[in-house]
Parts: sequence; structure tokens; C-alpha cells
Amino acid sequence: MKRIISLMLVIVLAVSLCSCSFNNGAVGAIKKYYQAIIDRDGEALFEVNEDPQRLEDRLDDSVYLNENDIHTAYDRTAKDLCDSYEEDLGEDLSVSVEKKNSTRYNKDDAKKINIYLKEAHGYPANYVTEVVVVTAKITITGSRGRRSHTEEYIVSKIDGKWYVNNLPGVPDKEALERIIKKH
Repeated sequence: MKRIISLMLVIVLAVSLCSCSFNNGAVGAIKKYYQAIIDRDGEALFEVNEDPQRLEDRLDDSVYLNENDIHTAYDRTAKDLCDSYEEDLGEDLSVSVEKKNSTRYNKDDAKKINIYLKEAHGYPANYVTEVVVVTAKITITGSRGRRSHTEEYIVSKIDGKWYVNNLPGVPDKEALERIIKKH
């Protein structure tokens, strides 16, 4: 009887740890994305959006664009979005992210996504290790009010780090599902 109870406790603990890891990973990346905006931190916004391969591809595809231009664009984006929130909600902004739903794709699906990335964009094999589609309620609160919206995000794990909406040619869950089905 003690063995059964011990085994059940181990299983409950393992499930809890996996859930915490997921929330700190995929959901945490979404939180970092919005925190970067309200902090006007273009570098942090860049870090949660631009994985090294995507950045290299963007730079290779343009004769006029350099890495400094991309960083400048992220700085401007973070500032402009924060200004918009402050105009509507006031100062002292804060953000909360509440996971409403999620779909975690298995290793076979990740392999299919990697096949697509290799064929369509020349990415290395096994580039993406995990992909999760998260539906989250985002609430931005300021001194004059709050604004909430629910949105779907594709969050991918690359080299041990989570990125938000960064897979080229995969704008939404439907596109992701088509890629998995095709490959």
C-alpha cells in the first residue's frame, strides 16, 4: 500500500513539474514578449522573437538590411506599442498572461515541422525541438484602466530557448496543421 501511495505521489510531482516547466517556457515567452513592450525594451523583444537562424535568413535576404537596422526596428516597435498602451491606459503599465488553452505537438510533429523548415527555408535538421500553440488572455493594466484580449500564439523551442511567433511561413495554427499533415 505504501508503494502505491509513493508511486502516486511521484506521478503527481512529475506532472506538476512538467506543467510548471511548460508555463515558464511557452507561456513565459509570451509574458516576456509583452513585458518587453511595456518596458520599451527593444532588445528583450528582439530576444523573444529572433532566433539565430531566422535572423541570419533575414540578413541574407536583404542587400540593404543589417542587424543594427533590425535592432532599431525592434526598439521603435517596443516604444510605439508602449506609447499606444500608455495613451489608452495611463502610466505604470503591468501585464498578466493567463493561459486559456494549449496544444503541445509531439516529437513526430516537430520532425515534420523541421522537414518543412529545411525544404522551404534551408534550416538545419532538428532545428525546432518543441512547438506549442497557446491561446492566452493578455491583460495590460495602467493608471487609468485595463485592456484585455485573447490571442493565439505559436511558441517554438529552439536550442533550449522559447520564441514567440517566429516560424517562417507559419502564421497560425491552421498553417501549422497543414504542414504537419503534408509532411
